[in-house]
Amino acid sequence: MSDNNDMASKRTWIFEADVHGYYIPEKPLTIDNFELKVVTDEEENSRYIALLTIQAQDLGSAERLAQEAFDRIFTALILCTGRGFQYKIKEGNEITFGRQGKREHKGYMTMTFPFVEELKSEMIDKTCVGTKEILGLLQKCDSVSNKAIEYFMIGTKLSRWPREAFLLFFKVVELISDNFLPEYKKRIREKVPDLTEKEIRRLATNRRKILNACEILDIKVDNERIGKIVNVRNRFDIAHATLETAFDEEYLDSCRELARELIVNYMRSL
Repeated sequence: MSDNNDMASKRTWIFEADVHGYYIPEKPLTIDNFELKVVTDEEENSRYIALLTIQAQDLGSAERLAQEAFDRIFTALILCTGRGFQYKIKEGNEITFGRQGKREHKGYMTMTFPFVEELKSEMIDKTCVGTKEILGLLQKCDSVSNKAIEYFMIGTKLSRWPREAFLLFFKVVELISDNFLPEYKKRIREKVPDLTEKEIRRLATNRRKILNACEILDIKVDNERIGKIVNVRNRFDIAHATLETAFDEEYLDSCRELARELIVNYMRSL
């Protein structure tokens, strides 16, 4: 009886958020009670928005649940696409029968992104599937994946500062690779039992640790790709002046994708 009363007391809101991101969908991207799309109206022309349906017992609970759900979904979407998205909740409309009303939100957006690419229809379904999987994986994160996601999310916000973004993505790569260092040491000892701990540490270069992690996590990479990323990272340690030279964003894209793959596959392994 109490369950029926709880269900009856639940009210329904639709929260709308303004969105800025790298990708703009060619058609609505829908994941359960969440929808990302472009709308056109006479007053504001075309707008990029997200809609989220929330059920709760009161407005305060609904707003909290909406904020948590938006954060979780956009985190999963960023990890799926490897690109940055930011949102600002604009309003919440209650659609419970007999209680219809609107609540304006005065939020703010810390960073905006130009629309660079259109997310084509054939990619939207794939993105939905990938985002749904990551939403499930986020429920079993550990301290390593939480820290890696934190670095990755910050990196996606630094589109205007590619060098700093690269360093953050490389932090993700280092963090997850170092987590598999015991397996690497064990493998080396099996091949060369007489090596000391100091000698093994010298052998455990960044490139070798990354390749070891990729092998364990079933990520297909080649030595050349990893070597280039590590060499670029090492350049930052040689001299501060290096930061002022031209930066090839091909390295940024490669490091970002490697970081994304490591995070997702690491969460799959938990």
